[in-house]
Formats: sequence, structure tokens, C-alpha cells
Amino acid sequence: MATDNSPDPTTEKASSIRDVQHLESGSPGSGSGNERDERDLADWGYKQELKRDWGLMHNFGISFSIIVREPLDLITLSEELRLTTC
Repeated sequence: MATDNSPDPTTEKASSIRDVQHLESGSPGSGSGNERDERDLADWGYKQELKRDWGLMHNFGISFSIIVREPLDLITLSEELRLTTC
């Protein structure tokens, strides 16, 4: 008598759903994801922060790169059109 050793798809699906739910909710008693992240960063010697201030140089650099790029793109495009329409 042959036995079927193939895994039961219903059991596998239920197991994978539990794994996903466990990952989404975190381990029991561990707090929210943000709290865990802050704790991990503190263990590594870092503090969670997001700097949102832009100084004069940051603003100038972004503005300059936007202003300079457009004419360069137009020059490149016009040269490509000139070379391909010969």
C-alpha cells in the first residue's frame, strides 16, 4: 500500500497565513513596529530621527540643478535631431 507523502495544501496555506499575521502584528508583547524599531536602533547606538530642515545651500543646489538641466537637455535633443535628419 503506497502512502502519499505530498503536503496538504490546506495546512500549508493556513501555516503561511499565520506566519504573515505573526510578522505583521509582531511577536506578542513586543509593542508596535515603531517601538521595536526605536529599540533596535537604540541597541545599535542610534536615535531615530528625520531631519526636515533645508538650509540655503540645499535649496540653491536643488534649484541650480533644475535650472541647468533643462537647457542642456534641449541642446542634446537638438543635436540628436540634427544628426539623425541628415
